[in-house]
Amino acid sequence: KLAGYPVIQLRILFSSRVEKNRICELSEKGIVLEKYFLLALLSAIFSAGAAIEQKKILKKLGALEFSFLLAGANALLVLIYLLLVPFPRPDITSVIILSGKTILGAGAFLCVMIAIKNHELSSVLPLLALTPAFVAVTAFLFLCEKLALNEIAGMILMLGGIYTLETKERNILTPFKIFFSSPKKKFVLFALLLFTVSSVIDKLLVGKYKMNPTDFVLLQQLFLFLVFAFFAIGAGKLQSSLSKLKGNTIKMLLIISALTILYRLFYIKSLEGGAVALMLTIKRLSVFFAVIASGKLLRERNIFRKSIASLFIIIGAYLIIAHAN
Repeated sequence: KLAGYPVIQLRILFSSRVEKNRICELSEKGIVLEKYFLLALLSAIFSAGAAIEQKKILKKLGALEFSFLLAGANALLVLIYLLLVPFPRPDITSVIILSGKTILGAGAFLCVMIAIKNHELSSVLPLLALTPAFVAVTAFLFLCEKLALNEIAGMILMLGGIYTLETKERNILTPFKIFFSSPKKKFVLFALLLFTVSSVIDKLLVGKYKMNPTDFVLLQQLFLFLVFAFFAIGAGKLQSSLSKLKGNTIKMLLIISALTILYRLFYIKSLEGGAVALMLTIKRLSVFFAVIASGKLLRERNIFRKSIASLFIIIGAYLIIAHAN
């Protein structure tokens, strides 16, 4: 395992037997952590790429039309994959919980797509990283859990991030008024609430019910397609959505679908051996990457200010998640 690490080999060569064993043990742990770090980082890169492509395609499609077509593309890729591997066989309780949870996830995703369609991507994505703060506050209000000092510090950093992101006027309270009162930003708030509940159920399925993470991701994509098909039929958007399936749109959908499935799988895999707080924080770097890329690829404005705001929110999220884990 250490063959590709010459510095470690030299240390082993000039050490005592006890020291050699200790160096090997620590080095192997470091290599394992490096592997999971890389998986989380790849997840962040693919997630940022998916977000950029989503913004591009939402200039052509409505939020519900895109959500339905993307869910269809995801389901198609999953079915192709399942032809090559055994079909997942989770217990019935896990399937029922996952199907209910998927409805919440679909609602949250649709709200995010509406927000991205109507706002600059670099203004929306940093706000979506606020989920840990919502989870901590929910636990404090409804489960009577105490807020630790680092959680409070994390929330203060997140507030600083919101302030930096939304600051446009001289009035000190204006940024918070914009965030909480803007009709379009309410879609982000609603998405955060749904993501909060959804994240708790995710932990329940993978933790208490021991659902295989890969099965979880694959089955969720199939359920999402069914939910969005129901939404599209109910809103009378099924025919209009299918009519927009043309050359370039199909290509973009398949790219976004591949990026989406890859970033979710890489992230789930990173959790198998990496610390949850660290892996989730690395994955949330996708927000920072997407904000930077949106300035170059989408020509959005105030990228430096939004990048600083993203880092405030990501660091605040890490402080909250690290305490929870």
